[in-house]
Amino acid sequence: MHREILEVENGAVLGYKIDLGKANLILVEADLGYICCGYFDPDAIEEIGDTAVIISGVKTFKEMLNRKPSYVSSRARELGIDTSMTGRQCLNKLIETDKEELDLDELIEEGEEPDEIQIQG
Repeated sequence: MHREILEVENGAVLGYKIDLGKANLILVEADLGYICCGYFDPDAIEEIGDTAVIISGVKTFKEMLNRKPSYVSSRARELGIDTSMTGRQCLNKLIETDKEELDLDELIEEGEEPDEIQIQG
């Protein structure tokens, strides 16, 4: 598994990428929800009540930030997210902007370090 800190305008988030051979499983966690690749099931997301965005056909974090969603959960739509936005715009809506100070260490569980810290802007 590869972990990477991604920075967007409203803050930093932690991305996870698992190489599954023909495709990558990608998920980027934010304060209020997550964006993920097409491996995730929209019906399960709705049933659980997650705030999530699916961006299909992506192999990298950069692609995920630049492409538009194929699916936006009902809870994500309540935050103003829709399928006309880019992944970057979706992430900005999923980051709490009223936090006093961003602590990148809080993005990583205690005792774990990202494989490589690569800040993507």
